[in-house]
Formats: sequence, structure tokens, C-alpha cells
Amino acid sequence: MSKIEFITFIIIILLVLGFLALLVTPRLIANLDVRQSFERAYGADRFGEAERLLAAYRAEQPDSAWACMSYSRLLSRQGRNLDAYGAIMKAINRNPNDLDARLLQVYLITRIGTPGEVGAAVTEYRSRGGSEPIIHTYLGWAYAYDKDYARAEKEYRAYLGYKPDDAFTLRALAEVSLAQGKPDKARNLCGRALRVEPSNKDAQELWRRLTGESSRP
Repeated sequence: MSKIEFITFIIIILLVLGFLALLVTPRLIANLDVRQSFERAYGADRFGEAERLLAAYRAEQPDSAWACMSYSRLLSRQGRNLDAYGAIMKAINRNPNDLDARLLQVYLITRIGTPGEVGAAVTEYRSRGGSEPIIHTYLGWAYAYDKDYARAEKEYRAYLGYKPDDAFTLRALAEVSLAQGKPDKARNLCGRALRVEPSNKDAQELWRRLTGESSRP
């Protein structure tokens, strides 16, 4: 190949790549914009808007693992945990190594599954390199469900070592303390949970059980 032929070949390749970029870039930008718009709507509890954005995205990319996971998050936020679990399993089937999807799967199993299923999902998550500290809280739920309160407390406290003001875990640990016959400790933990998140309904209900009062600490 002569020098002129080589230069001509390179120019053709660059032109082809430039043409492909013109085709692909607008779609990539549009997809990114949809994702950002979804997150804004989701964060603001505008569930109808978030669902419409996802539906449009999934119509163009029906095999998107991100869309399946986002739909699962949306359903779970609305309390539709069984449907959310079906959606997250679709995401995992599309990308078995998506650790965010597997972490959400573990959470959903704590809502609808059994302690054994939680343990199996945690083992799978960790075997693929998952190490998010919140996994301690999910294991704590499983142990508490089985009335293994000592191990439940250990797991809850392990997570609180990472995030001392997590209202969900503080309330869960308060439940464990109450089951262990330690109502004073339970009141302290529940009060901390409510100071962090006054609208936490589970903590509010536990506070009423512990004190007979509807007012927050």
C-alpha cells in the first residue's frame, strides 16, 4: 500500500467513525437526559412522571438492565414489593454481576421473603464482590426474624458503626432490645431514630408501644 493509499484509507475510516458518532451521540445524550430526569422525578416523589419517563425509555431499550432496576426501585418506593422483586430479577438476568441490583434484591427479600432466602441472596452478593455495609442491616433482619437476637444486634451495630444515624437500623435495633427485655435501651434507640427521621412511621408506632405517647421525643 502506497503512502497516498494509506492516507486515503485513514481518511475514510475517520469519516465513517465521524458519521457513526453523529448517529450515536444524540441517542446517548437523550438517554442520559432521561436518566437524569427520572432521578429528579423519583427523588421528588413524582411517581407518575417517573413511570412515564421509564416507559418511554423501555420502549426504545426493552433489554436495559438500568430500566428494570429503576422500575423496581420505583415500585418498591410505592410499597409494591412483589412487583418490584419481579422487575429486579429481570435486571439481574440481564446483568448477573450488577451489584446494585443484587443489593436491591436482598432488600426486597427482607420485605417479602424468608430469612433463609435473605442469607442465600447475601451469600451470592458477597461472592460477586459486594461489600456495601447496609448488608449488615439486612442480615440483622434475618436473624431477628429467627429470634436470634444476639446475632441480630451484632449485625445492626456493625452497620451503625458505618452510619450511626440510620433511622431504619436504629428502629430495628430498638425492636431487638425490646425483645431482649431491655425497654430503656429500646426507648433510647427509638428516640434517636425519631430525632433523625421524625416521619418514620415504624419508629412512631414503636414509640407509642414503648411510652404510650403519640408525641415524639
